[in-house]
Amino acid sequence: MPLERLYCAVTPHGLGHGAIACQVINALARRRPGLDVTIQGDLPADWLASRLEVPFRLIPQGSDFGMIMDSATRVRVAASAAAYRHQAADWRRILVAEARRIRAVAPDLVLGCIPAQSLAAAQALGVPAVGLGPFHWADILDAYCGDEPGMDSLIALMREIYAGCDAFFAPQPALPMADLPNLVPVGPVCRRGRPRGPELRAALGIAHEDRLAVVAFGGMASGIDVWSWPEQPGWIYAVPRGPETPRRLPPHMVAVGDDKGCPLPDLIASADAVITKPGYGTLTEAALVGTPVLCQERPDWPETEGLLAWTARHVPLEMVSLEALGPGRVGRLLRRLMRQDAPWPRPEPPDGAEQIAEALVARYGG
Repeated sequence: MPLERLYCAVTPHGLGHGAIACQVINALARRRPGLDVTIQGDLPADWLASRLEVPFRLIPQGSDFGMIMDSATRVRVAASAAAYRHQAADWRRILVAEARRIRAVAPDLVLGCIPAQSLAAAQALGVPAVGLGPFHWADILDAYCGDEPGMDSLIALMREIYAGCDAFFAPQPALPMADLPNLVPVGPVCRRGRPRGPELRAALGIAHEDRLAVVAFGGMASGIDVWSWPEQPGWIYAVPRGPETPRRLPPHMVAVGDDKGCPLPDLIASADAVITKPGYGTLTEAALVGTPVLCQERPDWPETEGLLAWTARHVPLEMVSLEALGPGRVGRLLRRLMRQDAPWPRPEPPDGAEQIAEALVARYGG
């Protein structure tokens, strides 16, 4: 049976999982013109529209939340454990609700990036299901809450669900996930930006001689008062527009969004530096185009070590504390970052989204 109808369930834990899913959907749609796409997850519809090349229906509901966060880098461990315990007690009702949503769409395939609940419902319905992500939530939950009461059985269930998928595609760099017999490593999955320096600078009103630093924390509040950063001669900060954006911006800052024709991957490819956290999307986007990275420390996140090691092989990378990103210090950190002058080999890995799309068409029919 041809693959005609796709149901993609996405964890709304920031925007990184959605960014990965969109790349795979686009690659698959190029091979299956007319592909019917439903996305399930509490993600901004306008953001999805800016990333997807095909029409889609959005179901802004779901049971998955990833981890409960105080900021882009701070996990609320006790609150996360409590929320997962509640889900474990309510698991049957959750699966019924997820199955109802999937059954209403009648998809040929469920792609889970990476809600265990949706994948479990698909498996119960007998709908082909594949997982997608550089990690899965069982590993993250185990790292933060594995010692909390009642977590062992839920973590084991989640591992069983991920292992029960037809395949689990792991865009590199990824956690080892050695517990998955169905693991399929692929190249990085991210939107590779186009360098459009002069065009974007003109659109944003940035002088040619000024350097541009893009501030990107993966769709979550950073916990950093970016707007209090003082002016640094020769630097302009580009910050994604959000609820905290002031009505009047300091002269050394610009608020960016797709309404100005400035998609974040193109901004990263056109910038002199990126200021971010350890997160898959922004770091891979920066490394693949050679943009130096000033990165907030995040030592407790399981993905951090491998992700930073991979990034540091390809671009200048400076790790700094949350306190170091306070007012008056960022300019010095950027100057230090720009002084790194070692040769940086540009990575040329295979495109993971294309690899996944080829595999899906081969397995489920073209």
